[in-house]
Formats: sequence, structure tokens, C-alpha cells
Amino acid sequence: MNELEFQIMDEVYFLCSFQQLLQVFGCNDEKLSDSLVELLKKDFIQQLVFDDDEKDYLKLELPDFSRIKSASYVATKKGLLEHNSR
Repeated sequence: MNELEFQIMDEVYFLCSFQQLLQVFGCNDEKLSDSLVELLKKDFIQQLVFDDDEKDYLKLELPDFSRIKSASYVATKKGLLEHNSR
């Protein structure tokens, strides 16, 4: 886990949108997107999208990399264990 990924894990103990993460880190979209993709591939974070009909967030069973910028993220148990072991 690189430094940005570690810092992202610090933030996603609670649900955070892509835009919130972008504001926190001040990096460019591409760098943040790449880090989120890596964390999703490692199953360290869960991707959620807001459903207007349900008025709630729905977890995606499989990551949808085309929706990186419109989704929100939260740490998984596996991710929390890895983050806290560092």
C-alpha cells in the first residue's frame, strides 16, 4: 500500500465520496482514481452508489471502474485490518 492509498484508508473509515476525497488530498483526478482502483482490486474498500429511488447508498457487488468519480467509498474489514497492521 503506497502513501496515498494509506491516507485514503484513513479517510474511508466512514463513507466518503470521490469529490470529498479529492478535496482532502488536493491531488489530480487521475492520481486519486488510480489509487481507488488499486484499493478496490485489493478488496480494501467497497464502492457504493446513491440510488435516487431508494434514497440510499447501494453497495456494488463488483467494482465498476467507469463510475469511480461518481461513487462513494468505505473501508472493508480486510482493508481495516491491513491499514491497522501498518
